[in-house]
Amino acid sequence: MDGNINVWDPYKMFTKDPDPLVSTISQHTGAIHGLQFNPHAESSHLLASGGADAEVYVLSLDRPEAPTVFVPAPPPSNARHTADITKVAWNTQVAHILASASTNGATIVWDLRQKKAWCELRDPSGGPVADIAWNPDQGLHLVTASGDDKNPVLKLWDLRSSTTMPLATLSGHQEGILSVDW
Repeated sequence: MDGNINVWDPYKMFTKDPDPLVSTISQHTGAIHGLQFNPHAESSHLLASGGADAEVYVLSLDRPEAPTVFVPAPPPSNARHTADITKVAWNTQVAHILASASTNGATIVWDLRQKKAWCELRDPSGGPVADIAWNPDQGLHLVTASGDDKNPVLKLWDLRSSTTMPLATLSGHQEGILSVDW
């Protein structure tokens, strides 16, 4: 819960090397709740993180011993979360698109190439978005899972048609939904 991300060398761990730690990134000031490597081969060195400090960072590990860290929307952009980050998810079709969800119902879709927020999806009830997942076959479909026990729903968003109204809202759970996958 110290906000550190440790990068380990698996070969050194396997061979019982006494020092398998490659580097430590101390960017977050609290617990890290979301962590995901970019699934695209050309960007697989990028690791996204989101934490209790309401910050989203992208770590470039092309040189794991000397990682670089950047934010998805640097100043002068004022796009940012205002509550704990619960999850981060790289887009399955476009390597420079990242989504992050938070405990106050906000999901931000970041465009790293443009260095700004592309859109923000809001849960009107303000309940926590516990998980998010991109459609593996359609890069503009995103599902959000409400962790709110009072409103446990999945929302399917088609970002081509609307960023204010979900394409569908799926209900049926009795308590908050903590995980979702396609």
